[in-house]
Amino acid sequence: MRKIVFYGTPTCSDCPPAKAVLEENNIKFLFVDVCESVGKLKMFLKLRDTEDAFQEVREQHKVGVPCIVIDDETIVIQNPDHVRQLIEQYHLKEELNLNQNKRPPGGEVFCFALYVCQCRKFSCGRESPPISQPIISNLPER
Repeated sequence: MRKIVFYGTPTCSDCPPAKAVLEENNIKFLFVDVCESVGKLKMFLKLRDTEDAFQEVREQHKVGVPCIVIDDETIVIQNPDHVRQLIEQYHLKEELNLNQNKRPPGGEVFCFALYVCQCRKFSCGRESPPISQPIISNLPER
């Protein structure tokens, strides 16, 4: 299963339409609202200030959302059509079809929760298991 993280905020005019394309295509991803907390904003700013994908964004003094990280590749999203192109380019729908038969019983999905500090707590409040164990949970509807 690929790790897909979408950075954005509901107050950005570009983010909700781009996020909707992923949802319409049933792509599983973690949405990080960069305005939700200082920790999430700092995490995004570190990404924005160090990744080459944001070079033009930094030069133009823009924020850099929406953006998506697919596995370890960071991509600044231009518009909803760009998201559709990424779904095709990275074969995300094909992977969805392959993984439908491999889901654990009970509809559980892997949770890509974010660490908020060094005390082994996720942003959702759960304690992290030992690193050698996969994190499986029923994700709440958003």
